[in-house]
Amino acid sequence: MDLKSSLTLHVNFGMLEEETECMAYLRGAFLAGGSVTDPTKRYHLEMTTSHYKVSRETCALLIECGFSPKELTRGGNNILYFKQSDYIEDFLTAIGAQVSAMGVMEAKVEKDLRNGVNRRVNCETANLTKVVDALSLIHISEPTRQAEISYAVFCLKKKKKKKKKTKK
Repeated sequence: MDLKSSLTLHVNFGMLEEETECMAYLRGAFLAGGSVTDPTKRYHLEMTTSHYKVSRETCALLIECGFSPKELTRGGNNILYFKQSDYIEDFLTAIGAQVSAMGVMEAKVEKDLRNGVNRRVNCETANLTKVVDALSLIHISEPTRQAEISYAVFCLKKKKKKKKKTKK
């Protein structure tokens, strides 16, 4: 009988009665098989293990500690992961990686600020395009008659009359 095939690993919950002990276990699990993507690109934190039962029990421990990880299997490995920046920040803070959590928060604030500026610039560009399109309807040349209406209004009225004649 092969020793490796008969060996089953489990999380010893008897050793994880206090919150500090749970966080120490999660810190070790993250150091052993965890990674975080560059938060300026996207938000993703994962912990990987090749042991299914350890993954399931770690997931149960995370849920018990107030986290809600997602699970998947990739290349024979079991993966617990977070996609939301808030969950990543909270998890990193809980396991004692406050500097990394602050890096995620900083990247998030920078992204939000950049997105807000881009949104405003796009809105202003669209509004300016509408104004330019509207102004292109007005022809500026020498007035042909003296009247009390402004010349711009006269040109607009003149264009509207031409359009109505062509529709008949």
